[in-house]
Amino acid sequence: MTRWQLAGGAGGVTARHDDMLALARCYDACAEALLRLLAIVLRVAASPVLEASLALDPIAAHRVGGPLAGAGEHCGSAAAGAEGLAAELRLAVEAQVAADRAATALLQQVEDEVGRLAVAASPLLVAGAVLAHGDLDHLGAEHVRLAGLLAGGLGGAAGAALAGPPVPLAVPLPVSSAVPALPWSTAVRLAGLLVPDSPGDGAALPLPGPGPGPGGDAADGAGAAPPRTPGDLLRGVARRDADGSVGVVRVHGRDGVDRWVVELPGTASWSPRPGSDPRDLAGDLALVGGGTSAYAAAVVAALDQAGVPAGAPLLLAGHSLGGLAAVALASDPAVRARWSVRCVITAGSPLGRRSAPPGVEVLAVEDREDLVPALDGRANRDSPGLVTATFGRQTGSVVGNHDLAAYARAADALPTDAPVLARWRAAAAGFLDGERADTSRWRPVRRAA
Repeated sequence: MTRWQLAGGAGGVTARHDDMLALARCYDACAEALLRLLAIVLRVAASPVLEASLALDPIAAHRVGGPLAGAGEHCGSAAAGAEGLAAELRLAVEAQVAADRAATALLQQVEDEVGRLAVAASPLLVAGAVLAHGDLDHLGAEHVRLAGLLAGGLGGAAGAALAGPPVPLAVPLPVSSAVPALPWSTAVRLAGLLVPDSPGDGAALPLPGPGPGPGGDAADGAGAAPPRTPGDLLRGVARRDADGSVGVVRVHGRDGVDRWVVELPGTASWSPRPGSDPRDLAGDLALVGGGTSAYAAAVVAALDQAGVPAGAPLLLAGHSLGGLAAVALASDPAVRARWSVRCVITAGSPLGRRSAPPGVEVLAVEDREDLVPALDGRANRDSPGLVTATFGRQTGSVVGNHDLAAYARAADALPTDAPVLARWRAAAAGFLDGERADTSRWRPVRRAA
């Protein structure tokens, strides 16, 4: 039986700690500005004109390299410091909330067993109960996230490989010296600023016929069975993983209203150079860093070509990178101006740097043993519009823990009657109660590649 831990959602958060979280957001904004300055420094250092001029005058190389290195070091260390302070504030809030919950649960257990008087009279009893009933499940759930959050600095060549722009093997002096050692989460954000992924390059090409279904069945096309559960939504995304497409599913409602489910698969390529498929490392870094991508633009192109009418209700479902793209699209004012995004479901996506868009209900399904949701170095924010549903399934491999089919099976056991899921359940109801469904498939492409 799958054991779930639910966080966030309506009724799942309180208004306390708002000041600490607001200060954390201020630190984040400072870090973002500093990282943008660092990106400018690195682009200047990588300028071919500068490299050519420095080759002619080695003395000038040292005069220019020193200030560039100093600027890069100061911007990088200040950005990392600001992000660190923001992370510490969030961890402090999370620790206080967890302590409050643990204390409340503990007191209830003690009161049930020995009575209110015994609790008040015997602090030793309370301390003993803490030791006896420690929340080991909570510790296990946090382990992977803390590993990502507290990962050490990436210095030297490793830092340049992750954070730096594509440069020849003979790296000019100013470039190599301007790349500072950065913590993991800060380096990922910087990489998202440096790796080119223009949303204007995204497009979608139609694919003919129905796609492969579970076990090879044709589960797509006209008149197919509509989704009924969160697990069905993720199985639809798994079919898109199988054929490399974005699915646009028209769900014909029993109430006469057509609703649309958009199925977004995850990363297809880990090459550092942007390719023709925008589901690659460039798209990952852009979205993890809080930006947008050619993949998201390709999804908009698919909606246009599929004929999704203005104002139509949308449910976005995505795995890994697809989940990141789903939340980015739901937050995009241009998308929200054209269509009515009602809800989102993600599986194994790093959403710590994303907030639930106003009026959109987000359900983030995460395996606590899956490393990918922790890659942004931050736990998801508790908010009324974002519920993080965590389960545990250890396979012994990173790929196995990230497997979408396993996520779909786990989602079948989601406690959808839990109060914190009430708003998501209400928003998704029409999408999961249709009479029939028609699916069109669209291959996302990056035109500039």
